[in-house]
Amino acid sequence: MTSNSKFLLKIGGAVLLGLLAAVRISTFDNPEVVFWAKFFEQKDREITAIERPKIVFVGGSSCTFSVDPEIVGERT
Repeated sequence: MTSNSKFLLKIGGAVLLGLLAAVRISTFDNPEVVFWAKFFEQKDREITAIERPKIVFVGGSSCTFSVDPEIVGERT
């Protein structure tokens, strides 16, 4: 193996190691990812505990603040 090949192999290994570290940090060790995973697990448990029919609203923050649960409850 030539010195250029060894150098490229070292660079490639470093890049691969950096990529793996970045993926680990951004997915498993990210506090926001951990928070939202726990949040969705909790919400899933709450929804499955409700036995009556469910209405699910899907949307962004405007859906959160523009849907009034009291009005929905009165009309359904």
